[in-house]
Amino acid sequence: MLKKYNRLAGLKIRTKGQSLDTPLFKIKVFAGKNDELKFGFVVSKKIDKRAVIRNRTKRVLKNAARRYLKKAMAGQRLIIYAKKSLDFSQADTVSKELERVLEDKRKNK
Repeated sequence: MLKKYNRLAGLKIRTKGQSLDTPLFKIKVFAGKNDELKFGFVVSKKIDKRAVIRNRTKRVLKNAARRYLKKAMAGQRLIIYAKKSLDFSQADTVSKELERVLEDKRKNK
């Protein structure tokens, strides 16, 4: 589980910020107020009507984000939107994809 200071509380719909698309999820990147890195996760009912599946999907995304925390750049707020193609059984694929996308973003910055 992510520590409380790495979680975004009370997600609001945001239109500004850089958007990164992958086949598994979409990431919105915003500048943070201080040096903390914060993550938010959105898994809609379009993914699956069952709460068990949505919660499992969030858990996979949170574990992938936790693995990335040590390599991440501080001062960012990231909101990760799950897509239907994301399969919670492929946790390693999800974490590799998240790391690849955010590493590419870091290099392009």
